[in-house]
Amino acid sequence: MSDVTGVVIAGVGGQGIILASRLLAETAMDIGLDVKVSEVHGMSQRGGSVITYVRYGRKVYAPLVEVAEADYLISFECLETARWLSMLKDGGTIVMNSQQIAPSTVLANQAVYPSDISARLNEITDISVFEIDALRIAKDSGFIRAANVALMGAFAAVSNLPYESLEKSLERILEGRRLEENMFCFRKGYESVRK
Repeated sequence: MSDVTGVVIAGVGGQGIILASRLLAETAMDIGLDVKVSEVHGMSQRGGSVITYVRYGRKVYAPLVEVAEADYLISFECLETARWLSMLKDGGTIVMNSQQIAPSTVLANQAVYPSDISARLNEITDISVFEIDALRIAKDSGFIRAANVALMGAFAAVSNLPYESLEKSLERILEGRRLEENMFCFRKGYESVRK
């Protein structure tokens, strides 16, 4: 891998975005790559937008991903996909959870949640979009908080990091906590994109 890969991970506070960025960083380091991570916490404790940047490659000099330079956008919520779409470069890949979490403006009837985000994304011809119902996968596992792990399994199916390395890193990071349910979600997320 000669070039640096830029990943933007976006979602809403409490969705497990920090664990996702840690998974990518540790996996990249495990296979001998240089890694830089930058976490930008919005109003995470109030359900606000949260974003992290992960860059990995032979030599990485800066942690931030610039506009139109991300190879991947991993989005834990539909509206966050639309919010951060400008970060993705031409030919980039979106891995998106179909979950919709209404922001405060929608809850206060000051705005309407857009109903056509998926359709509009699929009309863009120079990107690839992989959408999964990570929340349903997590519910099927019996551990609803593992939706983030299901989404990372979907990312494993399209990423340039080896699946086995991601899986090993995840097992180590979880340290046995709800391991069976989390690994179920990781594999189901992977399978949902592979088929």
